[in-house]
Amino acid sequence: MTINSSKILDFWKRRAQQDASSVNIGNLEDNKSLQDLKVAEEVAQITKLTSHLNRMSSMLDLGTGTGFWLHHFEGRFKKVTAVDFCDDMLNIARQNTAAKTDIEFICSPAQSFKSDKKFDFVFISGLLIYLSDDDVQELLQNIDSYTTAGSYLALRDGTGVPKQHEIVDQWSESLKANYSALYRTRDRYIEIFNSIGFDLVEDQNMFPEGHPLNKFSETRLRIYLFKKGK
Repeated sequence: MTINSSKILDFWKRRAQQDASSVNIGNLEDNKSLQDLKVAEEVAQITKLTSHLNRMSSMLDLGTGTGFWLHHFEGRFKKVTAVDFCDDMLNIARQNTAAKTDIEFICSPAQSFKSDKKFDFVFISGLLIYLSDDDVQELLQNIDSYTTAGSYLALRDGTGVPKQHEIVDQWSESLKANYSALYRTRDRYIEIFNSIGFDLVEDQNMFPEGHPLNKFSETRLRIYLFKKGK
């Protein structure tokens, strides 16, 4: 599947021009009756998955968007680097974290971001579904370069079930926009990170079967935790 990065960027620019105070700009939940439920349950699941990652030196948030997840890792890392390719989204993130001095914001495609620093923890949220296979390979090479043995990586992303699911420039009534995304399978995500030495520690669906936030039979939002071996 071909991913049109300019259309993806335009989609997020238009999202950023909506209500900047809403956390749902980034998590794409425009059903008002489900918004608070989605935020609460995701925070609980991500917190549980990463609760042991404390008192670490550095965190990298790839695809930070409005910076929503930065609040939930506050105080657990000495230094945080937040990367996003949409300056409009980063402006919202900067406003939302204006009182914090331990966050460095960088406007860059996540797959192109390079660093001489080594990160203890990499957090990737809602990113891989918008990257082509070539972009993913570039991302992996760079992640490998700025992580070391013992580094952790958490992935929060849409997953195709039971097979890869593709949406190509399709109109979404709920989002009021054309939308494209590539939902890789659980096995493919595991294979992707295994290729650079990250072993799966734990993974699960974000919401249990039968949950109202599992809206589409072809996909599930899942969370994965990986640890880099020697």
